Amino acid sequence: MNYLHKRRILFRDLKPANIGFDSKNILKVFDFGLAVEIPYHEDPDTTFKLAGNTGTSRYMAVEVIRKAPYNLLADVFSFSILLWEIMALTKPYEGMLGPQVKESVSLYGERPSVPRSWPVAIRKLLRRGWSETISSRPSMEGILETLTKVYEASSKSGGKFF
Repeated sequence: MNYLHKRRILFRDLKPANIGFDSKNILKVFDFGLAVEIPYHEDPDTTFKLAGNTGTSRYMAVEVIRKAPYNLLADVFSFSILLWEIMALTKPYEGMLGPQVKESVSLYGERPSVPRSWPVAIRKLLRRGWSETISSRPSMEGILETLTKVYEASSKSGGKFF
């Protein structure tokens, strides 16, 4: 995702079904059907009036659900939900249908619960990443830096993560 964002590409449908391994076992993002390029004459931090309700409800950013202007940081919201799912080994908003997820997320600010046993850096990263305030979210580059530090720290402690 950092690679895409550096090239000003907003993916708009980050979810488990759209990530996988290629023939060389390299992790990749698939299905660019909803992706858009932000024009180079535009500031990538500016929000744009793009199609709302684009993507998959469980991973959709608040501003996308609300059909409000959004930018690359909508992917950060989706990535944060996906990261939570990978760590929790369960689907976010389990038992809810798409319309229920959208209502819970956009009207009531519901987010998946983050266990206290997870590293503090990850807990903070998730909360910032799925913040309702777009400008509070980290960039994908910032996420990469945080995850790299967490990985390095866990490697030094013998692979202990939790």
